[in-house]
Amino acid sequence: MHQLTVVFGDNGGSWAFQYKDANGAITAVQTIMDAMVHKTLGPFARIADDFSQVAYINTDEIVGWLSEDCEISKIGQIERGLHQARVQAKAQELAGQDPLLRQARIANQRSGPVLSPMSNGGF
Repeated sequence: MHQLTVVFGDNGGSWAFQYKDANGAITAVQTIMDAMVHKTLGPFARIADDFSQVAYINTDEIVGWLSEDCEISKIGQIERGLHQARVQAKAQELAGQDPLLRQARIANQRSGPVLSPMSNGGF
C-alpha cells in the first residue's frame, strides 16, 4: 500500500490518500503537478484514492507532499520502536549505577505506606 499526504497552507493541515500500489500515488502527484503548472482547470486538481476518498484541491495552497510505501515504512517504525526500547533499557541500567538515584530508590523502598486521616467512609 502507498500513502500520499498533501500538506496545505500556513497551518500545516494535511489530507492523506491511500493507494493499493505506487501507480495510483504517482498518478495523483502528476495530476497535482499538472494543475499547478498548466492551470487548465484553474488551480484545482481532482484527486481520488483507491479507498473511496475524492478531493478537489486548490493547488495554490499546497506547500508540500509526502509519498510513502507503507510496507517499507512499517520496518522503519518498528526499528524506531526497538531503538526507543534499547534507549530505555540503557537508561534504567545507568540509573541503577547512579549513586544518587540508587539512594533515592532505596529510601522509597524503606518508606511505608502513606496513611491519610481522611477516610473514604467505606465507599
